[in-house]
Amino acid sequence: MQFACEKILYLFIPALFISANIFSQNTITDSLIKIANKSPKDSAAKLYVKVANVFTGVNSDSVRKYARIANKMAAEKSVVKGDVLVQLGNSFHMESKMDSALYYFNKALLFYIEIKNDKGIGKAYQSFSIVKKSMGDYNGAIDDSKKALESYRRINWNLGIVNVLNNISATYASCSQTSLALQYSREAFSLSAKLNDSLKYYMMMAEYGGRQALNKKFDSAVYFIKRSTPYLEKNEMFNTLIPTYSNLSLAIYGSTNGDIKTAKECIRKALYYSFLSNATDNRKNLYRDYSYLLLKEKSIDSARIYFERALNAQDSATSQHGLETSKELQTKYETEKKELELKQANTELNLKEEKNKRKTIIIWLGVAAFTGTLFFLVIAFINYRKAKKANLIIQNQNHILELQKLEVEKQKHIIEEKQNEII
Repeated sequence: MQFACEKILYLFIPALFISANIFSQNTITDSLIKIANKSPKDSAAKLYVKVANVFTGVNSDSVRKYARIANKMAAEKSVVKGDVLVQLGNSFHMESKMDSALYYFNKALLFYIEIKNDKGIGKAYQSFSIVKKSMGDYNGAIDDSKKALESYRRINWNLGIVNVLNNISATYASCSQTSLALQYSREAFSLSAKLNDSLKYYMMMAEYGGRQALNKKFDSAVYFIKRSTPYLEKNEMFNTLIPTYSNLSLAIYGSTNGDIKTAKECIRKALYYSFLSNATDNRKNLYRDYSYLLLKEKSIDSARIYFERALNAQDSATSQHGLETSKELQTKYETEKKELELKQANTELNLKEEKNKRKTIIIWLGVAAFTGTLFFLVIAFINYRKAKKANLIIQNQNHILELQKLEVEKQKHIIEEKQNEII
């Protein structure tokens, strides 16, 4: 019944909430477009780049549409020209067209270098980093992020520094270097307090809590994540709330020695925000984690259904690491599933083994008895044959003796007759 209710919930979430999210996006973009229409060309171009950025991660066609409008309005050597190239690269990255994305990011880098804009150079290297991370080139992603970091530090752009530090942390987390992930996240969180930007501060707090969870510092993770979620929900930061509640699930499960019920509630919230924001990137992992928790509850049928959803979900990450992780978790799922089924069948197997042992003993006793009887019968038969043969020999010998006796008497009689004739 619980599973049926969950299924109905997830079927209705998109219909109920995605339209509200699209409406919210349209309100923002409409406001920016109205301002742009009343602004000088260069200022309008900057606003249209912002409109394109709003659609990043949501609709690649809209990103390209507004980026091209901005490109037409921007002056020849304006920074906006480079920003347009970055947005075009983002649109192709959303479609997993990595070659096209890298082409535009490279054009953006060359343009920023030409106009000597350190902020733009940092943006280009950040973009390279994101693509390389998606392709599983974690070392390349970290190197490019550090180049972006150098560019931002040259101009003391703290917001950019915070974002890059957080990206480096996330990349180290992806390749299981959890200590370095925590180190860079701590630095990003600390610096975010100086930005005078409450939203960025709470976002970095949530990220820091997630890194604590990866390092199995579960109590600290629960503390920081629970402090951040009310503010993030208030500001409708749906995309940030998805991994935040996923990390909270991990932290609660670890800190309370397996509080599966609360951990499941956190995954359900993450799925809720996934549908609310129409974000599909994390859905595979969320279904997989939910399946794992159901498996721990020994709800094997429900676990199997959610695991199949995880396998069928579209995953934007194409890295080999992601594939290896999926295989590893699939193996783990299958192993634990088999272990549970073996435990449930253990009693029946023991009973069958006992019955088989008894049957085996009875069979061996029967074989032994039959063999013993057969042995004695064979011995008796052999003895009978020997006795019979001995009797025949004796009878033959007696018969020969009788014949010999008769022959002697016959010879004796002949001799007596010859003696009488002589007399």
